[in-house]
Amino acid sequence: MASVGMKGFLAYPSDPPHASEIMREAAATINETQLYDIITWQDLTVSGNIIIKSICEAIDDSEIFLCDLTHLNPNVLFELGYAIARKRIIWLMLDPTVADAKKEFQSLEILSTLGYTEYSNTGTLVRRFLDANLLGEDARNKQRLYDQLLTYPADASPGENILFYLKNLHATETSVKISRRVTKSAITQVTDDPKEVIHQTSAWYAQNITAAFAVIANYVAKDRSGANLHNAKLSLISGIAHGLNKKLLMVADAPFQSPIDYRDLLYVAPTSKQAEQYVDRWLNGVEGIYLQDESAWKKYRETKNLQKGLQSLSIGDYVAENEADTLLNYFVPTAAYSQALQSQQTIFIGRKGTGKTATLFKLADEFTQNKENHVCIVKPEGYDFEGLIQVLKANQDRAEAGYLVESLWKYLLYTELIRSAYDELQGQPAFYKYSSEEERLNTFCLDHADIINVDFSSRLDIAVQQLADVASGKTTDKKLHISELLHSKHIGPMRDILCAIFSRTEKVILLIDNLDSAWIAQPSTELGDLLWGLLNVIQSISHDLNRHRKVAKIKLSVVLFLRSDIFYSLAGYAREQDKISFSTLSWNDKDKLINIIDERFKSSLESLRPDQVWSRYFCLSVGSIPIRDYIAGKIIPRPRDIIYLFRNAISEAVARGHAQVEDSDIISAEKKYSQYALESILAEYVAKEFDLEALCFAFVGKSSIIGHSDLACLMRASGILEGNHAKCLSLLIDLSFLGLEVQKDDFRFIYEKSDLRKYEVMAKLYVNETKAEPRYKVNPPFLPYLDMQ
Repeated sequence: MASVGMKGFLAYPSDPPHASEIMREAAATINETQLYDIITWQDLTVSGNIIIKSICEAIDDSEIFLCDLTHLNPNVLFELGYAIARKRIIWLMLDPTVADAKKEFQSLEILSTLGYTEYSNTGTLVRRFLDANLLGEDARNKQRLYDQLLTYPADASPGENILFYLKNLHATETSVKISRRVTKSAITQVTDDPKEVIHQTSAWYAQNITAAFAVIANYVAKDRSGANLHNAKLSLISGIAHGLNKKLLMVADAPFQSPIDYRDLLYVAPTSKQAEQYVDRWLNGVEGIYLQDESAWKKYRETKNLQKGLQSLSIGDYVAENEADTLLNYFVPTAAYSQALQSQQTIFIGRKGTGKTATLFKLADEFTQNKENHVCIVKPEGYDFEGLIQVLKANQDRAEAGYLVESLWKYLLYTELIRSAYDELQGQPAFYKYSSEEERLNTFCLDHADIINVDFSSRLDIAVQQLADVASGKTTDKKLHISELLHSKHIGPMRDILCAIFSRTEKVILLIDNLDSAWIAQPSTELGDLLWGLLNVIQSISHDLNRHRKVAKIKLSVVLFLRSDIFYSLAGYAREQDKISFSTLSWNDKDKLINIIDERFKSSLESLRPDQVWSRYFCLSVGSIPIRDYIAGKIIPRPRDIIYLFRNAISEAVARGHAQVEDSDIISAEKKYSQYALESILAEYVAKEFDLEALCFAFVGKSSIIGHSDLACLMRASGILEGNHAKCLSLLIDLSFLGLEVQKDDFRFIYEKSDLRKYEVMAKLYVNETKAEPRYKVNPPFLPYLDMQ
């Protein structure tokens, strides 16, 4: 007799065969009860082929979706995502006897908080499924993962009009070109960049996938590190996007064996050029639809915001690139920002998350308010200096290498200025008549499109290839050849054009960011020469532009943004360190940090003052500690950190149906933030001399205060040799993981390099006075994730 029970769909991988056998037998046994009617993906096979349309139709026709996540199969995860979006009852399974199955499941952050049923054979699986009694309304409601994963904002359609971009794990040529096209899109972008934030929370994905107008997922080629976990995440999110009827593009580098179930939805790019063309065609079509519907979307958002209560409280994104359109509404000025407005040359240094990119956006906006200014932003994506480093190493004469570096930087910066001026010229209306200087600029750019109309990375590669040939020549000829190659052919003509173009410009501003993204390596003389060579060239360019001008000098202002860890690691290679001036982005003032949140409250809920938002939507305290003080004491003092914690606290409250953020929501958010904080310092550590992750996890379950001898034991247990203990301790202190004891139970953490020497002296004096063993304390932000007291 045929089954007439509740319909279900069972998804599982075909390999290993014994596991798929368990699934097929379990489905047959369950169907014999006539309580359920479970079909499998193999029941849909037609002539050996499986089409995603048929699978999606089968899921739509079912009430229950069952899947085996023992192996994080991309087909299964895509189908799971689709089923979640379609609000199906979800029943997850996992065989814990398979090596690393639990670990891999927990590593997929978006799923890690969900429950699953363990099994190891058909009998156990069938019994536990029947015991779950999904026929009962209460049990069924608990299994609707849509409500657990996609609760913020509550309504998934039609969204809030963003382009949600899931970036490749690696800066491959394909990834770089896709990223470049995405950043040019007319649609506001939010990017999931694993280099910026290793693991986003499920709430973050929920907010952005439901807010998406379109989704682009860039898969990692199978032969690259981290491919399995990254592609598993993308498969799940892509499935959700497909289930929510979002416009979806999945693209991968070759070599890539497309999962058979959604092969028709994923484009495998043989070359980076083909990937770029494919993405460009797809985005052109999507952008056309978006621009037609933009006003309707805006009206919808305004209506929904009036209905959402706590959900309407938005504090923006903790990654500045993801909120470029709104950041100016709530930017908090700093002393360093004010200095940059006045100075001719400013170096901003700060750790990741301290607001370097936000400051760049604000400076660009401020300077462009004056139409007599020209602003050029240099923010290259995905390039590396490896080829140039090899060229510099081939030059044993440091003076020759210095001339090469200076020439290269001049070439790169002049081409950026030329292109910026050309782009401004192209933005003029059709009836605009070019001046003779502008005509010359236009002609030069058209004649030299091979270097002007390409990105920074391509321009660098072209120059390095040419310089490599020069470097192999005789020393006496090198300066002449470099001069002929770059100066006579490009730099000289560009300088003359710029002098003419900027003759009526009040000020030329160069804002340079992201250059240090390619300097993630061991400090070296060559890398040092690159950085300090850039600083010297900035002064040289200003002199060159004004060489023949007796009056109406061109004012050149340059602002350079650098990561502080990279800046200090290369500082030792500067020839005149005492002449380097810089500004540090500092957030040690608690009130200034809280002001970041207040400004975002004002922007989000204009009808309420910040103090009214606090009293209406937040608990007064956590335990006995006022909420502002509690939060300030639980984070690394950076804008990104406080925004991350607040966003997650609001998400926790929304998910639990709370009218305001309660102390339990803060504590739950704190645990998620703690993991993020640890991952952020692991990402900052670029030298990789030690297994820092293993050492940090050696602290799990320990007391937060540790003596010097116990710390040495942990280092030895983590495989760190005795001779490296002092260096490793310095690293932990520099990264703010450990604080120094300067008086009894008074521990100081290093957030600015300038404080290090002072605290080291204070700690040494305290040890000498007390004759006690030095002690250290693990910073409070890391305690919840490491389960420390």
